[in-house]
Amino acid sequence: MSGLNVLITNLKYSSRSGTETYVRDLGLELLRQGHHPVIFTPVAGAIAEELRQATIPVVERLEQVEFTPDIIHGHHSHQVVSALLHFTNTPAIFVCHDAVAWHDDPPLFPRILRYVPVDDLCRDRVVNEGGVHEDRVQIIRNFVDLRRFVPRPPLPRRPTRALVFSNLARNGNYFDQIAQACASRASKSRLPAPLRDASWLIRRSCWANTIWSSPRPRRQWKRWPSAVLSCSATKLVWGPW
Repeated sequence: MSGLNVLITNLKYSSRSGTETYVRDLGLELLRQGHHPVIFTPVAGAIAEELRQATIPVVERLEQVEFTPDIIHGHHSHQVVSALLHFTNTPAIFVCHDAVAWHDDPPLFPRILRYVPVDDLCRDRVVNEGGVHEDRVQIIRNFVDLRRFVPRPPLPRRPTRALVFSNLARNGNYFDQIAQACASRASKSRLPAPLRDASWLIRRSCWANTIWSSPRPRRQWKRWPSAVLSCSATKLVWGPW
């Protein structure tokens, strides 16, 4: 079997937002399984080069797609409808990632054969607000690449290394108190430079027994393999959650 030609649409592909990283992982996995993904987005940026280097085309005009897709894997209403109008015989699925954002309003189109919300709230939007019949809706929750996020060795009984993950912590503010607390327990602490790539954190999390994080990304740490403390200049909360 030669695999499917899959056209993936997205509002933009220029940073590392949720759908952009979703599209990256989806495209790489489709390629690994022997399919032929192409990404269509009106705005392509530096992150697009990652997929191009992996031999996955990223195009900004539908005329640049060199095949007729077997399926359109649609993200964001305007882009998926544009693809459906360009490829007049191709069926599609529409993935709803957001329960309120305008660009995730589910389009009613006869060739969208399945609507795929990523959670219960998005399902309610598709059915109750979008008017899509329940028979055409199937929740498929966000996935995790278990080859990338692998279990770490068991944590020690006494933490010895701590990583501070924050855009605000620096020498001279509350990072000093964290460093003092670690020093009093004979633990090493590390404050990374400003992060541009989350893969840095993935690599360093295996180094750390404890992660000190700002409160805002609390949900991101629910299944993190290290112990996590959520902290700011005014409060400290112990995880996990």
